[in-house]
Amino acid sequence: MDGVPPDLLGEPRRHPDFAWGFLGRLLTLTGYYITTTFQLYVLQDHIGLGDDAVDAIPLISVVSLLATLVSTVVGGPLSDRMGRRKPVAVAAGLLIAAGLVAPWLMPTMTGIIVFAVLAGLGFGSYLAVDQALLTEVLPTTEDNGRYLGVLNIAVTLPQALAPAIAGLIVSLLSYAALFPIAMVVAVAGALAVLPIRSVR
Repeated sequence: MDGVPPDLLGEPRRHPDFAWGFLGRLLTLTGYYITTTFQLYVLQDHIGLGDDAVDAIPLISVVSLLATLVSTVVGGPLSDRMGRRKPVAVAAGLLIAAGLVAPWLMPTMTGIIVFAVLAGLGFGSYLAVDQALLTEVLPTTEDNGRYLGVLNIAVTLPQALAPAIAGLIVSLLSYAALFPIAMVVAVAGALAVLPIRSVR
């Protein structure tokens, strides 16, 4: 396939660290976006705000943005000081999962705000270290641009598919199932980086 690095599709076992890094990013971001891209409907139906849900979104967005900014500023230097990427990436994914517990068990605005804080902290920390981690597991120097393009799929695909996944979960199951499923996906993404051997 034109533009795809050799061995990426046919022999991922030859580059397991790259494959684990790709999977970790894909799952972690999917777990995050499953609920955040479906936020309006969560507020309307799960939280019960109805038409007032639109008015709540700016507050939630500001809280999430502030948490993301703080953890982005802290997460990168912390990883550099530790000389390790994986612990921060794992902790970030687990923070996102922890945030999802709040609106699942507490379907109120308070639960949503707690989610915005914890998931924002996790998302920011993840952004701070994920790219650095993944650039250290690129299989070859000759195809770096192509491999980075492939890694970008793990960013754009969750954003594109998450609303459809969320809608499917809610229609087949319920909002009560949306959050634990997203939690499992986020935790799986966090744990997926553990088998990476070339990065600490």
